[in-house]
Amino acid sequence: MSTPLHVSQSRAYRVSSWGGDDTPKEPLGWAVERRLCELNNSDEELLEISIAGTTSTTTATGKPNSDRVTKVTLSPGAKGGLSTTVWPASVAASILLSRFDEEAKSQTLFDNILELGSGMGLAGLVAADRFQPNQCILTDRDQDDFLGTLERTKAANNNAHLASMLQLQVLDWRDDPPQDALQEKSMNLVMGSDVAYYHHLVRPVLDTMDRMLDPEHGVAYILGQMNRESMWNVYKLMKEGGYNLRTDEQDPPWPGETNMLLYHLELGPWLEHDDVDWNDTDLQNEFRPIESVPMAVILYTPPDSPHRSLFMGPHDHVATQADQDNQFMSF
Repeated sequence: MSTPLHVSQSRAYRVSSWGGDDTPKEPLGWAVERRLCELNNSDEELLEISIAGTTSTTTATGKPNSDRVTKVTLSPGAKGGLSTTVWPASVAASILLSRFDEEAKSQTLFDNILELGSGMGLAGLVAADRFQPNQCILTDRDQDDFLGTLERTKAANNNAHLASMLQLQVLDWRDDPPQDALQEKSMNLVMGSDVAYYHHLVRPVLDTMDRMLDPEHGVAYILGQMNRESMWNVYKLMKEGGYNLRTDEQDPPWPGETNMLLYHLELGPWLEHDDVDWNDTDLQNEFRPIESVPMAVILYTPPDSPHRSLFMGPHDHVATQADQDNQFMSF
């Protein structure tokens, strides 16, 4: 793609705390997505996504920490595929992960990160930027779309250090246990966005995480829509145990601590031929979302893990049975 590029569309996203009757929602982070293309040519475009989480000093103002902006350029190529779409859950995961500062980064031991269902790789790229692992393995099942998209994205970011951490692996875990080169029980962090959106994916997601996580240090971080029954099924099978259709046995609860954390992802309108500036007072004070999506993070930390406190702060609401009962559920 030749230069110059112009902004054809842009929109803002905000993740807010869950809130409640007596607890106001607090902004936890922002993202701005820009669609860039050549003048008079919208067929080939790049997506530039800037992400910044609030910190303990900026949450009260609702303003992102502009000193810690993560900027990712995505190159989707052909449009319309599962692996060439930026899904809201990946934006939410990226915003939440961007809250980690240098102090938190120094306390993590995420040398090996595995992302399931990476798609365009947005959340995995942000995790690699924040945690600086030895390797961050991005995986998906659509070999042609996925590998082509991620290779273009690596080139578009022009970041040799980031590229050195990334590995791309075709991985289809939906039916049978995948036979591949990934080393089992070796991952410090297994993450995924919108990977358990159907009931038939619940058991494969659980089995894949269990097979890949380091039993002593491995953390699972799975984000999806809170109003999907399948997310609650994953959560309760990890926290309470339950029937395993594959083995025809009752599985015990996972040995560490499992929590579901609730948030709101708010989406602003697309602005045509305009640009969103999150330093603009209007964005901070007059942001008017056109859609709000309830989001949930299933967080698993092993016994005696130091990482739980890094993921859970005063604005991270732990889900209750009442939250599930009061939410209209979809598939």
